[in-house]
Amino acid sequence: MKLPLKVITPRGCAFEGDVDALYCPCAKGPIGILPGHAPFMSPVVEGATARIEKLGKSSSYRLGSGLLDVRGDGAYLLVSSFEETEGDAKIPE
Repeated sequence: MKLPLKVITPRGCAFEGDVDALYCPCAKGPIGILPGHAPFMSPVVEGATARIEKLGKSSSYRLGSGLLDVRGDGAYLLVSSFEETEGDAKIPE
């Protein structure tokens, strides 16, 4: 089972695909989103790093301000910017 993920910025769709997991720094702390996650909505931490796991590989992205919206049909990350970074993402605790 995969998690459909769509990342949208003011410039358009920055990422769309099925992923194994999303780890995102939210306003009340970091959260891991797996397939089948309950509906959830939260502001994300601007300037923090999110991690996407797909096919056994992990990619890190620096986030602009925005919102994470998890629904029955997938997860939507609506952010002002979304830039790939090098190395492993360090999710704040």
